[in-house]
Amino acid sequence: QGSQMGIMLGLAGGIIVLGGGRGGTSSLGGQFDSGYAIGFDGGLRFARDFYVGAVLHYDKLSPGTNASVVTGGGGGFQGALMLAWLGKGNGFGLYLEGGVAYRTLGFETTLSSGSSTYTLANTLSGVDGIFGIGFHFRGGPIHIIPKISLSFGKFSGGTLGTPSGDVAFDGTNENFHFVALFGIQGAYEIPLGASPAASGASASGTVQ
Repeated sequence: QGSQMGIMLGLAGGIIVLGGGRGGTSSLGGQFDSGYAIGFDGGLRFARDFYVGAVLHYDKLSPGTNASVVTGGGGGFQGALMLAWLGKGNGFGLYLEGGVAYRTLGFETTLSSGSSTYTLANTLSGVDGIFGIGFHFRGGPIHIIPKISLSFGKFSGGTLGTPSGDVAFDGTNENFHFVALFGIQGAYEIPLGASPAASGASASGTVQ
């Protein structure tokens, strides 16, 4: 049956696509193309089939088809707290996850004013909700989870660059965005305690 609990540590990564967000006629999907995410995750598997943990991702995005003022794409971090159901913690099963994340997105824009051209740094931040679905495979201490994860949220803070200096960004005209991750997660498990079968065998062996 395997152990009921264990510490899982691993790596995660995949392809990300953005949509929605920003105000007016612009959108994150137009300003940024697909990119990649890579990061670390760790947590506790408990009650055999459940997992609670944290993940830290770095996201890198290439410029989109409508990126007339965005230069060099964008990048940022996502830190999340996750709760997941592994389907079958000691074998193969359906995988479901949910969580909450704090996301940042940094990028540069260009602005021409008269004979001058400015390169301005911008940083957006906000909270996302996360839902994901996939499959969980386990072989020995190794867990493999291919999944599709969707994040929904709104940038509500940060700074925007202007020729006269940075100004605060409060998200007043920001629309809700989504981030789709087509990824894979791998983890190594350190078991905590003996398996039920081993515990039962040990207990029966001590009975006189």
